[in-house]
Amino acid sequence: MLRVAAPPPPAWDALLPPEVRRLPDELARIDAYLDDERFITPWRALFAARLGRPSIPVQTLLRLLYLKHRYQLGYRTLCREVADSISWRRFCHIPLDQPVPHPTTLVKLVGRAGPKTIEQLNHALLAKLAGERVLRCRKLRIDTTVVEADIDHPTDADLLEHAVRTLGGLVRRYIPCGKPSCRCQADPPTLHGPYWQYSHKADGKTITRRLTPDQAQLYQQWIANRRRIHQLLAQMQQVSAQAAEILLRDADIADPRPIHTPARAR
Repeated sequence: MLRVAAPPPPAWDALLPPEVRRLPDELARIDAYLDDERFITPWRALFAARLGRPSIPVQTLLRLLYLKHRYQLGYRTLCREVADSISWRRFCHIPLDQPVPHPTTLVKLVGRAGPKTIEQLNHALLAKLAGERVLRCRKLRIDTTVVEADIDHPTDADLLEHAVRTLGGLVRRYIPCGKPSCRCQADPPTLHGPYWQYSHKADGKTITRRLTPDQAQLYQQWIANRRRIHQLLAQMQQVSAQAAEILLRDADIADPRPIHTPARAR
């Protein structure tokens, strides 16, 4: 059964200090932005209106997914951080006396939604941004004229270089969270991290994954090997060019006849 709105906060929630009930500026803007029916409509087709066990409120689910992608968190880490933060709880519309959804529940819901629902949400977001003139959509003209060109057949060195390049890159990140009382919000801030991320290209798409420190150390070794291979390839190309010059010079000495090329017609 579909639940759209989260349960109301308990009566004693109004007794909390104003600074505790106030959301950080970023979360407050996103919270108001997600209160739009167009972000809820794609989920209605996935649940019955009255039958079945009640689902996680869509308002809560959308905000949990925002925090997950905003801070690059796993489902387990996301639920732990939300449970430990009053501001994140309030942003996700989870009262203090209610449990945070289990990570496996979020995984099942996202898997049930599938790429089609995510695409509908992206279209809804683009439509909202364009309607509010936050994003300007412009026409794109593509020239499909076919131009004749020589075929550049790949060499073994080119294939090896391309294979090495697909190993991707490693990034170490330090990020803040949304907790107003956290050390990452101090002046100067002490950010959380380091968090290691590995990115590479696959089928024209950039794929990013989180790494543990041990995994990051392995990737650092592999990337160092990749750089060494690049250096060796550059040296091989230089040696090949020098060898070609020598062979051509020897060929000119052995056969000094001039090479005649046909003149171009004017």
